[in-house]
Amino acid sequence: MSGQMLDLRGILRSGARKVVFPAVELLWTVGFRMAGALLRPRLRLIAPAGGIKVLVLAPHPDDETIGCGGAIASHLRAGDDVTVCIVTDGAQSKAGKVSAEEMKARRKAEAVIAMQRLGGPKLCQLELPEGTWTDSELVESLVAMLAGLNPDVIYTTSTVDYHPDHIRVATCLAKALQASALAGTLVRLYEVQVPLTPILANTHVSTVREKREKDYALRAYVTQWQTLAGLRRLARYQQGLYSTGGSAEIFCELTTTHFVALTQNVGLSYFGLQPRPFTDPAAWIMGFKARRRMRTRLGID
Repeated sequence: MSGQMLDLRGILRSGARKVVFPAVELLWTVGFRMAGALLRPRLRLIAPAGGIKVLVLAPHPDDETIGCGGAIASHLRAGDDVTVCIVTDGAQSKAGKVSAEEMKARRKAEAVIAMQRLGGPKLCQLELPEGTWTDSELVESLVAMLAGLNPDVIYTTSTVDYHPDHIRVATCLAKALQASALAGTLVRLYEVQVPLTPILANTHVSTVREKREKDYALRAYVTQWQTLAGLRRLARYQQGLYSTGGSAEIFCELTTTHFVALTQNVGLSYFGLQPRPFTDPAAWIMGFKARRRMRTRLGID
């Protein structure tokens, strides 16, 4: 009897993945298209033209490719000088039953392969121990990095997130920017788990040309493959909501002054896309008031 029950549960799970999940995703996709037609959010198109220095800051190996892998490839194709800095070693990942040391080694190697597949930006892996690193360690490293690179554009995560490392990296960058003498640098916040939504999003990069490279780079992160399940759904929702005409990455572009102000308003009332699609709209709804307050305070165009 127990064997029959296990077989039945397996059949039901398989049926859900093949029939129920796609049906729910289709429902949400239509809903986002309708929301886009009603709200008509408009994003300024970023088209890299070459000649600038770009710094991409990622809390963990894979965040950079998830959030702005297409932009990285686009900047490189345009001839921009791109440096990708991955902050932590990612050793605390629970994906796979391996030791922390083994996970660290695998994710480090995966990042190298992923960057090669995106076109070969300069890669810096600080390898701060995930879960035990201190803000002062990162701020010190970032101050030195900013002085050496003098970037025109910085891509990073934001405090519109619920992952502690994502939030801490953003706040450490803000501290480093305050301690640096950069002038005219722009900060572009990218999405990892939590969408910016039309409240905060104001720019996008078309990644139609770079989609294959980004997908190929994401496949390098073998250890994290199960955690990337929501990315395809997010891309479909974004296309319908923002009418981007194809694959795109969404950003909130800020001056350094506005970015610093944003990081002083940290909240954990956000929700991200989960492996299953049932709760997807909650990622846009939860934290609505917090996003509105940020937009009003920052005066985002």
